[in-house]
Amino acid sequence: MKMQSEIRVKIALRISFSETRPAHSGRCSNEISNTALCRSLHLCVSALFFMFRANCSEYFPIFITVLWTSGVFFSQGLSAVCGLLYLYGRFQYFRGYSQSAQGRLAPLYFSAQVLWVLIGLSSLGIFLTLCRVYLNVDLLQELCSALSLV
Repeated sequence: MKMQSEIRVKIALRISFSETRPAHSGRCSNEISNTALCRSLHLCVSALFFMFRANCSEYFPIFITVLWTSGVFFSQGLSAVCGLLYLYGRFQYFRGYSQSAQGRLAPLYFSAQVLWVLIGLSSLGIFLTLCRVYLNVDLLQELCSALSLV
C-alpha cells in the first residue's frame, strides 16, 4: 500500500511539473508562470498531506488497540504518558516530513519505539492478569515483597 501511494505522488508531481512548462518555446508571462507554479505547489502540498495521512492511518489502529489494552491491563497513567509521547512523535514526524524526506526518520523511529513499549506494557499486563485470575498468583505483589518494597 505504501508503494502505491508513493507511485501516485510521483505521478502527480510529474503531471504537475509537466503542466507548468510553457507550450511555446519562448518565455511565458508572469501571470501564466505564477498560476502554473501555484498549481504545482498545491499538488505538491496535497500529495504531502496524502502521504502523511496514509502513513499515519497505517499505524493508528495498532496504536489505539495497544493504548487501550495497556491502559486496562497494566497502568492508565503510564499508558497515557506513552500515548502522549507517541502523539508528539507523530507530530514531529509530520513537521519533519514537511521540511525534508530525511527529517521524518528520527520521529518515525521514536514513535515506533514508543509503540513497542506500549506493546510490551500491554503484554505484561495481560500476562499478570492471567496469572492472577487463573493461577491465583499475584506476580507483581510477589516481586514487590521479594524486593521488600511493600
